[in-house]
Amino acid sequence: MSQVVPSPELPQNDSEANASRPPEADALELFRLTHLGKRDGWAEAVALLTAAVDLISASWILGAVARSNNAGVIPLSAVLLGVTGVAAGFYMGRPWARHALLITLAVLTLIGWVKWSEDARPLLLMAFLFFTGCALFAHRSARNQLFFQRDVPRPALERYRARQQDNPMAHHAWRYGLAALITPLFAPLAVFCGAWALRLVVEGKARPPVGRAGLAFGGLVLGSAVLALWYFRGLELYIALTSLLRDPR
Repeated sequence: MSQVVPSPELPQNDSEANASRPPEADALELFRLTHLGKRDGWAEAVALLTAAVDLISASWILGAVARSNNAGVIPLSAVLLGVTGVAAGFYMGRPWARHALLITLAVLTLIGWVKWSEDARPLLLMAFLFFTGCALFAHRSARNQLFFQRDVPRPALERYRARQQDNPMAHHAWRYGLAALITPLFAPLAVFCGAWALRLVVEGKARPPVGRAGLAFGGLVLGSAVLALWYFRGLELYIALTSLLRDPR
């Protein structure tokens, strides 16, 4: 009597496997693959800031060489090459550059603390806190981690995806508003993005509906406050200058 051997279960094909996965998981994976390895705004900001510093430092070095004042040219050139190398690595997505950027900021602050006068140390400390805060924010950013092709935890990836899809103009308004407290040139952008984001919330025409009205309003208020402050300060300066021109005494 022949014994019937049961056939082994065949693995599911791709269509069955995809059908068994929840649609939300597929959408999140597609979102991750879309941004994986693509350069983000933080990498571009580091490159632009470093390029500006290189141009300013190069002009100073050329002027010092022309005046035959070579003191400090070689150390500054060495520091400049190191900073440029780290920035280039960060822009190109090299894994070591993520941590090297934080170390570079600490080293530059230490050099400035030793070389500069005591009167400049408070300004140096403020600059260190600001740029280090930005670097830490970029270091923990899900978007920047995707650029460096690192594994991003699912909750962090979901939060980033929600921010990108739920009224991104509101997030831009809030970031520009905070940046305007340091650089007033960002204030008009904060006002524009905040007004646009609030219009999307109020009209309710976006599909799916968007929110983040608080961020949009906060960015609008910060941008408007900075613009008003600089307007009145500019007006006071204009009055003082016209008074000085009319009566030089």
